[in-house]
Amino acid sequence: MTLYNVALFVHFIGVIVLFIAFGVGQRAGARMRGVGSVEHALLWLGLLKVTTPMFPTALLFLLGSGSYMAAEAWSFTTPWIISGIVAILLIGVAGTGVAIRGFGRMEAALEAATTWTRDLASVLNDTTTWTAIYAINGMSFAALWLMVVKPGWGQSVVLPTAFALIGGALGYLSVRRGIGTGVGNEAATDESYSTNPPS
Repeated sequence: MTLYNVALFVHFIGVIVLFIAFGVGQRAGARMRGVGSVEHALLWLGLLKVTTPMFPTALLFLLGSGSYMAAEAWSFTTPWIISGIVAILLIGVAGTGVAIRGFGRMEAALEAATTWTRDLASVLNDTTTWTAIYAINGMSFAALWLMVVKPGWGQSVVLPTAFALIGGALGYLSVRRGIGTGVGNEAATDESYSTNPPS
């Protein structure tokens, strides 16, 4: 066993943690946005916030181990390595900056609310927050492809950009459909949750 093997193992852990954070975050986010109840939206937000420390942890693992492997066996002038580093930094900015601030605004709005309103739904469906999350999710898939295929400049530039744009567009469209939904349905939603609590 070599240090390169250890670094590769840590790199894989970083990838796994990152995609778990994306999966849990998107599922919990979708339920929170559509639940129609302040009380239960707070429960889903609590699960969503569990992912916030996962992003910097995963990115630290990826950047640290990736930098070591690049220096040991590759070069920092290699196209897919440069693209991967840029992707990790952008994911860090959007994930720990835009997303965490957005979750804070959502939590404040929910704690101040007494009932589900159109204004509250608009805050929970904040297009900036969710577009950023979906965009970096798409970029992460592209970065994973680059890590496996190790292409030249063409794919290294085009794929992360294209996947980020596609992911961002999907995120924008998904939350735009949710603004204004659930208004007036809190009583019905509470009743359904009393027999089917979130798990």
